[in-house]
Amino acid sequence: MSEKLARPPDSSSKRTDNPQTCGRCGATTRLGERICLSCLLHEGLENEGEPSEEVFAKVLEEAEVPDRQWRLGNYEILEEIGRGGMGVIYRARQRQSRRIVALKRVLSYHADSHEALVRFRREAEAAAQLDHPNILPIYEVGESEDGLPFFSMKFATGGSLRAAAPTLRDRPNECVRLIAKVARAIEYAHGQGILHRDLQPGNILLDSHGEAMVSDFGLAKWLAQNSDLTQSLTTFGTPGYIAPEQAESATGELTPAADVYSLGAVLFNLLAHRPPFVGENVLSVIRQAGANPAPKLRSVAPSLDRDLETICARCLERDPKARYQSAADLAEDLERWLEGRPIRARPVPIPARAWRWSRRNPVLAGAALVCFSLGGAVLWLLSEQHGRPQLPPPEKSIAVLPFQNLSQDKENAFFAEGVQDEILTNLAKVADLKVISRTSVMQYKDPAPRNLREIAQQLGVANLLEGSVQRTRDRVRVNAQLIDARDDTHLWAQSYDGDLKDVFAIQSQIARTIAEQLRAKLSAGAKAAIAQAPTNDLVANELYQKAIALEAQEGGNLLEAIKLLEQAVGRDPQFVRAHNALARLHVFLYESADHTPSRLRAAEASIEDASQIQPDAGEVHLVRARYFSRALHDYDRARAELALARRSLPNDPSVYEEAALLDRRQGRWAEAQQNYANAIELDPRNRSILENGAFTCSQVRRYAEAIRLAQRVLVLDPADDWARIFIAAQALHERAEPARWRTELDTVLARNRGAGSDYAADLFECALAQRDAAAGERALALIPPAGLPFYFGCIAPREWYTGYLARVFNHPEAARTAFLAAKAILEKQVRERPESGLSWSMLGVTKAALGEKEEAIAAGRRACDLWPVAKEPFWGPTTRRCLAAIYAWVGDKDQALEQLAAYLDQPSFIDYGGLKLDPAWDPLRGDPRFEALVARMAPDASKTTVSAIPEAALPRPQ
Repeated sequence: MSEKLARPPDSSSKRTDNPQTCGRCGATTRLGERICLSCLLHEGLENEGEPSEEVFAKVLEEAEVPDRQWRLGNYEILEEIGRGGMGVIYRARQRQSRRIVALKRVLSYHADSHEALVRFRREAEAAAQLDHPNILPIYEVGESEDGLPFFSMKFATGGSLRAAAPTLRDRPNECVRLIAKVARAIEYAHGQGILHRDLQPGNILLDSHGEAMVSDFGLAKWLAQNSDLTQSLTTFGTPGYIAPEQAESATGELTPAADVYSLGAVLFNLLAHRPPFVGENVLSVIRQAGANPAPKLRSVAPSLDRDLETICARCLERDPKARYQSAADLAEDLERWLEGRPIRARPVPIPARAWRWSRRNPVLAGAALVCFSLGGAVLWLLSEQHGRPQLPPPEKSIAVLPFQNLSQDKENAFFAEGVQDEILTNLAKVADLKVISRTSVMQYKDPAPRNLREIAQQLGVANLLEGSVQRTRDRVRVNAQLIDARDDTHLWAQSYDGDLKDVFAIQSQIARTIAEQLRAKLSAGAKAAIAQAPTNDLVANELYQKAIALEAQEGGNLLEAIKLLEQAVGRDPQFVRAHNALARLHVFLYESADHTPSRLRAAEASIEDASQIQPDAGEVHLVRARYFSRALHDYDRARAELALARRSLPNDPSVYEEAALLDRRQGRWAEAQQNYANAIELDPRNRSILENGAFTCSQVRRYAEAIRLAQRVLVLDPADDWARIFIAAQALHERAEPARWRTELDTVLARNRGAGSDYAADLFECALAQRDAAAGERALALIPPAGLPFYFGCIAPREWYTGYLARVFNHPEAARTAFLAAKAILEKQVRERPESGLSWSMLGVTKAALGEKEEAIAAGRRACDLWPVAKEPFWGPTTRRCLAAIYAWVGDKDQALEQLAAYLDQPSFIDYGGLKLDPAWDPLRGDPRFEALVARMAPDASKTTVSAIPEAALPRPQ
């Protein structure tokens, strides 16, 4: 036995009357040694030749010692840590895993209360179905021997926000950071159809890292259901934190705005050290909240920021419609405040003030309404005649156009681009400015005379910066002029002559002067960033500029760009931008073409080099976010890095674009659309961002918006095949009308024969929708022998398409031969890349076609386990759709229909055209349940649809 168990008892091992804490599990013990009897016995079990665990467990059960822990199911109860009106919470230890958990059990005197038991079970059900990093996870739900329910959950070692509030005093940034994360968690719960209804500091817990976790869904309400539970002072929430309507209205009338109010009240409490309303008793607090406007934050805490006051005021509006429209909107404003950007909320808007005034002055309001209506009619007529005026661009907005190279040596063109790029980069660090990205402005490189007003309108800015650069030996001359493009007013102009080594100081001076001319506020961080030269090696900078130009080219040689960047960091190992660019290119190649450990290690090394030099630089956080998201699929860490990047890169569209991709992969579709809109605002002529924004809108079935974004691509390039085909395809997706898609595909492929493999999958899908065997054979001829690459290492074999086509057109022998060949290829894929859900899905469909029922279902389920919809909302629905097809093909209609019904409304799962025309669902056609699903997906005929958009409205290529 161990030394502790073998030695004779002495004064330190005897029981003591003063309880101590076990050093291993934290249980209370009266033994010496600071170890409880349970841990003492378990230590003995670790040695060979000792009695069995069952023997020790029996001894422990029979021993009459104060250390004996009572059990609840599979848990040993260590101590009580909380108690409420409905349940008691214990710190407990799971017997097998020895994991410390929090365990909630309904109070014994509620055993005969049906209503209390329903509420308790509701809490467990609500929390158990929520999977979010800032929601306390539920581990297990069970019942005790006396039939009372309990559930175990993560033990939050940091306690509650109520307990932590004193330590957060005078730390508004940390308070805002916590509530922003809680708001994101609540928005996620709302998206799952769950309203919390009892948000208050005691229900927001902190883990060991200080991260917030929402708990206690005891009053949770399913938004789509009415509750038959009664309401009392102990069940409608916590006074001081509940919305006024929560105390006055029926439960079924509550909306997510109630939780937004509570979030605002919690934030107010953290910042002001008291809730918005206080009183002598519960009823007093409730009456105040219902009758009076919430106090202004700065009336209680004058030193706080005005924007924080506005955010709290918007949350605490008595009218639910006047609050933030969602918890996500609140979270965004909180994040904008943290990043030093302007918040979207403003003090009570004029319409709201007018409405309140009209309620106090009904007669005057009626007269004003008549006048307003007449004026509105006149304005409407004018707008119909002359077109709707565009909103004016922000006063503090600018685009830095490409600088003209006046040097005789044309090789200095990259030097001129470097000067312009550095000024643009410096200005982009100013949060008080809107600065257009490099991708959009570089499209105006033509030195011919430019229509500045038209350019400014295209870019959505009020001001333009033009300039020229002349380099002669060791001297440089930079001319710059700032123009108000709205009236062609020259606001400022200056020439700078100096030594070549002073060029970075000149660029910094120009950026500072421009900011001053536009009256933009410069934070201390922005001033420091502008003053810091990216490198002192002009050759290294030129190598960097050449690499960036290659990266920006469509089809540019990225391996050559990497060589140039390696030369740049070889000359200047402290060149952070070059290290970041290297990491960015390595991550892109790893994700798209070279999924090898060596490529991943190269990305990691470049990130590490950049981090060693400037660990807090926004560019470093951004490239690290790309790495976590695209290479490791660690979305939570990627999101944390993006939040840090946004603070110092307020005008970088890549931050918003990366956030949008991340949102899409996490199923946060509304946020993805908003982030794409933000990216487009800063980079309005970036085709990649426009295309991704259009694709995202299509995935959430907002087809008209998708078409508008794709049309903007065609305005930039009327010959863009992708945009033309994408627009035509929307008629199939929305209305099951493939003819227009087919026409556009035929036109593009006739004009551009080299694009065949790019659109082979589109033509194949269209051929199946039209049941056109000849078009299907044509599509097969366009597919390369190696197949078509998809996501995450999956390559769809050409043989798979051959088998599918033969199956649809009833050639069973040919289908079997092709599917057997496809099966061998796909089995090799899943051996090499077992984590690829798409490869497993295609293998499952192939086995289903071959009649291998059990193996097909197992492969399909394996894909769904790898990419569950809850964790992979973007690709997860694809594996679910494939599983439904597998069930349909093996003859299990019930399971196929169950899969379809469960995920039908999920974005990126399936659209109306696919459900109505795809041959994959032929085994289900005629079944009333399937036809009901098709009808459910049918478009609303009363709305304007994509088929109403005339083909003539689209620009045609020359």
